Amino acid sequence: MSQPQPLEELPFAPLEGSPIAEPYRDEELLADALSSWLGCRPEPPPSLPSFSAAGTSDREKALEDFLASLAKETKRLPRSEGERQGTLDRLFRGFSRLALSALGWEQRQLDCVQAQGFIDVGLQFSREARRTQPGIPGAEIFQAGRNVWAMNSLQALLGQSVRLTPAIFSYSMLYPATDNLLDDPKRSSLAKRAFQERFRRRLSGALAPPANEEEKDIFSLVAGIEGQYPRALYPQVFSSLLLIHRWQGESIRLQSGQPLSEAEVLSLSLGKGGASVLADGILVAGALSPAWERTTYRLGGCLQLLDDLEDLIEDRRGRRMTVFTQAAAKGSLDRYSGRLLAFGGLIAEEMERLVAPSARPLQELMAMTLPLLVANAAGSAERSHSPAFLRRLEATVPFRFTTLRKMGSRLKNLRGSLFRLIEALSA
Repeated sequence: MSQPQPLEELPFAPLEGSPIAEPYRDEELLADALSSWLGCRPEPPPSLPSFSAAGTSDREKALEDFLASLAKETKRLPRSEGERQGTLDRLFRGFSRLALSALGWEQRQLDCVQAQGFIDVGLQFSREARRTQPGIPGAEIFQAGRNVWAMNSLQALLGQSVRLTPAIFSYSMLYPATDNLLDDPKRSSLAKRAFQERFRRRLSGALAPPANEEEKDIFSLVAGIEGQYPRALYPQVFSSLLLIHRWQGESIRLQSGQPLSEAEVLSLSLGKGGASVLADGILVAGALSPAWERTTYRLGGCLQLLDDLEDLIEDRRGRRMTVFTQAAAKGSLDRYSGRLLAFGGLIAEEMERLVAPSARPLQELMAMTLPLLVANAAGSAERSHSPAFLRRLEATVPFRFTTLRKMGSRLKNLRGSLFRLIEALSA
């Protein structure tokens, strides 16, 4: 493996015929997201879905059956194209039964997901990832594939056909690649900082020889985005990528141990998450209207806060600062989880006004799923919520919190086997 060269030994020049991109000006978007968050009532909205307690045992039996079928599939990995298709068919039938009988889905919503072709695009992505990086582990395919599906969802919501584009592939592969390089314990902090600066300048439109093979792969992914979106014609694309890079650097402060106010932590969380989903949308469409910019930025901030609630225990253990670790240190999280539910509901209402008519069933599913995810995350942090708050939330999810925790542990134990199944399906 070649060693990173010192920054000053790598001369940069603008790409021929390409302007140097400037970071996205997101002050207005961040201020809007902050205002929206603070304007939400700190309690669950009255419009949350509800599930009958009388059907709980049947719904939990459906979840148990689905997880059992998933575990069974991990023990008979497919070896041929026919076997792979059979595995996919069985998995989709099993999920369909769960969605219709336990999750509250309607057949038209399931039909919409199937018709959009999400599964086919996911397989295409997995196979392309294995083709370009033969040794890529299933865990990384899964990590990157989640972003592919998020961008596919935005394609559908924007009225586009769901497909794997060069920009979606390259962008989804970019951040596992950079994360691996930055997480490498063999690299010094100086080498990592030098890479971050070279990467920033490459995103801005400057060109220089990569310092090592890993960097070569990363720069080639940037080139894949440039191949679909010429810089001179699509300035928003590269400005949004620079914005993500800036917020990633800023968010390091959350792990630095330095004292930060609640307002600073909230801004860092909303900014980092908002920049990520904003870029998803821009890389799907090339540019977004102001209304879609605002909605994708708010959605990204909401999803980041949801991740922070889900990771509360790990973040407290690792002394990573989030809105929820700060609040949990002072007392109950009821007001914060309630506000997160209201914030998600506000975004769902905005999106309902914006989406293409053909994607309305998908938008409905997103509106249904977000409060379920928040409720599940709050249920996993039961010690930081009041019993009364948790009882109210438990009525909005199809399964008891105790069942969700038990099934979550089973899924965690299955993780390695599931990643091997992903590798087999993408062979």
